[in-house]
Amino acid sequence: MGWGGDLRYQVDLLVSFAGVTMEEMETAASDLSRRGLLNRTGRYRAVSPHPLAVYLAAEAWRELAERVVDEFIPQLDEDMALAFFRRIADLGCFQPARSVLPRLLSSGGPFSSLSDLETSGLGRVLTQLANCDARRGRVASSRTH
Repeated sequence: MGWGGDLRYQVDLLVSFAGVTMEEMETAASDLSRRGLLNRTGRYRAVSPHPLAVYLAAEAWRELAERVVDEFIPQLDEDMALAFFRRIADLGCFQPARSVLPRLLSSGGPFSSLSDLETSGLGRVLTQLANCDARRGRVASSRTH
């Protein structure tokens, strides 16, 4: 997740989605950093170790799947979407994450047509969706031909 400089908009988006203030987010980030659970790499922050990040992502899907699909994903730019769907690929066999794939690939979803993919710039994300569910991935890939 971008945190500083020209990537600050990424944490701003997360703050807005989470319904917290930037001060609350920064306090939580400082606490996680002190505990060794939030790594800083330049302008980026990432929860670590990786199994903890996957667990937290799974819990978010379990609790917030509808909001994630309806409110969060539509606001992601191409780089954020690619990182987001990489995390979903980590959860590929986890049912709450897999259960939203039909919505993402449906006629109203962000991957419903070539023109939607071109407009949104999310074409690179298709490989990550294919990793989430091989059967649905083939469907998504076949739409690009």
